[in-house]
Amino acid sequence: MKEKLQEYALIAEIVGAIAIVISLVFVGFQINQGNEATRLNTRAIEVSAYQDVARQYSELNIMFLENPEVRKINSKVRDGSTISTEEIPVVAHLHNLFIRNAELTFRQFQSGLIDEPTLYTAITPMRSWVLTRAGSIGWDSNKDNYDSGFVQYIEENVLDE
Repeated sequence: MKEKLQEYALIAEIVGAIAIVISLVFVGFQINQGNEATRLNTRAIEVSAYQDVARQYSELNIMFLENPEVRKINSKVRDGSTISTEEIPVVAHLHNLFIRNAELTFRQFQSGLIDEPTLYTAITPMRSWVLTRAGSIGWDSNKDNYDSGFVQYIEENVLDE
């Protein structure tokens, strides 16, 4: 009888070991599926962020295409012409629009959602704006209102070229 119990115990150990191996294989499979789902979700977020950057850039272009007054004021700023008192609020809004768009894009870059070439392309309107006399004055007088990492990046990588 003792031999029979030992035989059953041995069979139970073998079955238990097989069950553990099967469980580990199943857990490994689930972890692999979770990793793949995470990778796909991350990629979807990156694509969404890139689409958001493209949408923002398109909206800027549409604004200039559809609004001749904004186009005219933007041209005056870019060629250094005198801006009237009535045009100053529009210049301030354009300044904020360019800078905030670039800052939001920088945050996407900082989060790893977009790469640096995409960031650089997206901040091109802001860069060309800040290189104007009015844009430079606006940048210098307002840069303390922006994220310090963004300001540092712009100062070291955009304005220092």
